[in-house]
Amino acid sequence: MNKGYVFFGVATDILSGINTFPWACKVVDFFIFDNDIFVQYTADGINWIVVFIPADSFYSIDFDCVSVRWVNAVPGAVAIYQIIGYA
Repeated sequence: MNKGYVFFGVATDILSGINTFPWACKVVDFFIFDNDIFVQYTADGINWIVVFIPADSFYSIDFDCVSVRWVNAVPGAVAIYQIIGYA
């Protein structure tokens, strides 16, 4: 793993658009800072895997991943996240 790509920001109550990495990632790390979040990831852009990640936690996958999307799990709040994909 010699290169990484980062998505960061705030997740709202509306599912984000599809965020595609510039290359297929072998490992993806999810850092969730202040509110619970649902993250979806895919290897093919068709079949999505959904994961609930609680606030103040870290989650990592070893999975061929090309795209991610997310939505805040706490109604009326936002969740701060950082997602890093490694080739």
